[in-house]
Amino acid sequence: MGKQLCLYLAFWWLQIATTASAAWPDVLAVSVQNLRESLEGPFGVNRHHVTNPEGKTAARRHITETFRRHGLDVTLQDFTGPKGNPGKNGTNIIGVKRGKLYGSSDDKIVAVGAHYDTVSTSPGVDDDGSGMAAMLEMVRVMTSCAQQKYSVIFVAFDHEEDGGVSARQANDNPCDIDRGADDFVCSWLLPFIESSGQPEFQGIFMLETIMNYDPRPNVQ
Repeated sequence: MGKQLCLYLAFWWLQIATTASAAWPDVLAVSVQNLRESLEGPFGVNRHHVTNPEGKTAARRHITETFRRHGLDVTLQDFTGPKGNPGKNGTNIIGVKRGKLYGSSDDKIVAVGAHYDTVSTSPGVDDDGSGMAAMLEMVRVMTSCAQQKYSVIFVAFDHEEDGGVSARQANDNPCDIDRGADDFVCSWLLPFIESSGQPEFQGIFMLETIMNYDPRPNVQ
């Protein structure tokens, strides 16, 4: 129930952020079966680059194919770790749903993100298979309706589960650490905005461990 509530809230927020038309489908069209199949399939196994690289590759392929099947503009953003450390190489998967104002300064882009890698000792169903399953279902529902006014960027991050990065490091040198989210902002998002008419970027809606729903104030 918590996960469905999070999805409903996410759709409601995106409707406001993208100034969607009346052609938007009812958010109750979210398929519980699709969510279950994602969690029991590609996001129900370990996806760590050392302990199960095959599982991670399969998840990456599934995400990419899903983005393309629903008509998103897909980019596989490869990045390397500090000083070319091959153990820290990764791939973000980016899908852009163009709005009517795409490519102009009047666009007001919003992003949705989740990470598809896991720690070495867990299948990562909640962290963050739940976010990935939800994001792919959002892609399916959103692309079933008429084109919205503003563009949406969907991004599946790699190497989120990287230890050894302090909050101070991430804040002081965000472009010098090896997490996919930071590389996405520094190496892809900022150049994308610059080359797309310098639209407004409204922010990102992060879907992180959303099966662990906690209704207490200021928790989630």
